[in-house]
Amino acid sequence: SGRVEYDFTDTRDFLTDTEIQDIEQDVFDFDRFFRRGFHSVLIIEETAGNTKNILNLGDVPTTFTSYTFDRIDMAGIRWDVRSERSDVMVLMVPGPLNPIIGQDVESSGVGLRQVTKFGNSKIGASWYFRETPILGLDAETNFANYGLKAEFGLTPKSALKRDIRSRADATASVFKAFRTVGDTIIRAEAFRIGPRYDASHAVTDNDDQDRYTDN
Repeated sequence: SGRVEYDFTDTRDFLTDTEIQDIEQDVFDFDRFFRRGFHSVLIIEETAGNTKNILNLGDVPTTFTSYTFDRIDMAGIRWDVRSERSDVMVLMVPGPLNPIIGQDVESSGVGLRQVTKFGNSKIGASWYFRETPILGLDAETNFANYGLKAEFGLTPKSALKRDIRSRADATASVFKAFRTVGDTIIRAEAFRIGPRYDASHAVTDNDDQDRYTDN
């Protein structure tokens, strides 16, 4: 099975890499629902027994972890292989075939993620490379009324030295927990982002000087 999706909320000039917003975000928050720009994606799905293959061509909004790969505005190829015990995701973000002279064009990117499932728990490993490599580990467990999740990211080339302290400066980590009490959900989150950690080629940022994206 397959489908094609299009989004015409904005108009993009691909030669000059500029956008014209047809719907202003300050009038009504369409950006939260439709993202931004012109998006198109072809999705092909195949199921064989307990294994499902999903191929995405075009816009590939996806997340490995919060620190290894989290972008909503990249175009490329995404291939998912999902089964009862494990999920594998391969991501390829090609650079432009005909780069424009005088513009800073990012190089191609490649990512790989594997998630192993154990009942109510999951353990994942992620790797993404676009000019600089980013490595990540994450674990998650969920029960009837509480859940725990932890993420860890490392950019080894950002470390000034190869000792433990310099490596720690090039890491980012977060621990999340939630618990339900009746109809109330209580959430807690603790995080640390090292001063040398660099996810600029893999994580969307904004100009608000915080760790949350506009969306």
